[in-house]
Amino acid sequence: MGAPEGTAVVAAAVKPSLVKKLVEVMACIDRIPKSGHNSFHNYDYTTEADVLEAVRGELAKRCVFIIPSVVDSKEQAVGDKGQRVFTLRMKLTAHDGETGESLSWEMFGQGSDSLDKGAFKAITGAMKYGLLKPFLVPTGDDPERDEPGKGSATPPPPAGTAGLKARMNPKPTPAGSRATHDRSLSFGFGNGKGKPISALDDKSLDWYANCLQRDLGDASKSKWHAKTAQQLATIQAEQRLRGDAQEDLHRDQPDEPPPPGDEDAPF
Repeated sequence: MGAPEGTAVVAAAVKPSLVKKLVEVMACIDRIPKSGHNSFHNYDYTTEADVLEAVRGELAKRCVFIIPSVVDSKEQAVGDKGQRVFTLRMKLTAHDGETGESLSWEMFGQGSDSLDKGAFKAITGAMKYGLLKPFLVPTGDDPERDEPGKGSATPPPPAGTAGLKARMNPKPTPAGSRATHDRSLSFGFGNGKGKPISALDDKSLDWYANCLQRDLGDASKSKWHAKTAQQLATIQAEQRLRGDAQEDLHRDQPDEPPPPGDEDAPF
């Protein structure tokens, strides 16, 4: 039966796939600095609290819930001072509250203690790295840097809530500023095949952006979603740059004179 006469038919909105939501979370999370410090061994580390605070809010916005569970574990005595090493394998399962999809992955954790904290240390480590590694979150260190104070002059973004707010509400790029994205990006298909995006016209940019958005919504292409999301972000940055340039051009143009009226007629 059709809809009653006079009743508007509204098409159901297509929900993004779980993988696409997880890619969006990955795109929102930048580098998390190492705010924890182990004074005994004198090294810095990223705390589980910083990781959870950075990831939790973005997952909740997309109705994604993660359930951790211990798959197997073992405990082993080390030395003669009562030290015990607890090793476990944890499974994390992401559940999509909108589509009903789920996705699981595993991570190992290990903790040592002479009392009863070994298991909890192992759980904390598995949970922390089970979120850091799948979302490819850097922790602020350059492994090739061997001198303190040398390296990038750009400070890492703040972790936790402050970082989330800064990323969700980025400051607009000042008009006339130089591009910060890779304008040499090119594609191996379409009319602009082999051309850098800086040489493409606006219509071609829109076409490639639509193709990438469609691929992100295709669960069968999930293994390429991370790369696709990065390419889409680059194209969107190029589109914003061109929009800023157009605004500057219009702002610099003098106002056009009004169209001639009857009083301007020569007779």
